[in-house]
Amino acid sequence: MTEGHYFDPEHRGEDPRILSLALKLALDRCGQTTPVGDYDIDRAREIVTGEVNEIRRLREQLKSAEARAKALEEALTPSGDTKAAYGDKCHMGVTLRLRGQEEYRNVQIPWEAIRDVMAMIRTRAAVRSGEKAG
Repeated sequence: MTEGHYFDPEHRGEDPRILSLALKLALDRCGQTTPVGDYDIDRAREIVTGEVNEIRRLREQLKSAEARAKALEEALTPSGDTKAAYGDKCHMGVTLRLRGQEEYRNVQIPWEAIRDVMAMIRTRAAVRSGEKAG
């Protein structure tokens, strides 16, 4: 797109993407393309730098989201590690009536029930994200 258009000599070694964008900016701004001046070159550099920074930020954000998703998936997948982490920590209070007296007991929830709840959460997350439940 930049062939046949005049750029100041100091800009001839510039990245072709910047030159192409500067030419577009010059056309959009005033319809003139000869010469493409410092204003449009500088503005093109700012835009490209901003886009590069935005891409970098989005990549970091994606990397963080992927790490979080992996950690959540591990936390919701039954394994020896999750059984050790959750198995003895899940209790519920139960009131029993024995021989006419009420007695409160703290009962451990069976690992099988915890595992089933984990599976339901994974299934719901998969359905909500559009994945196949598995």
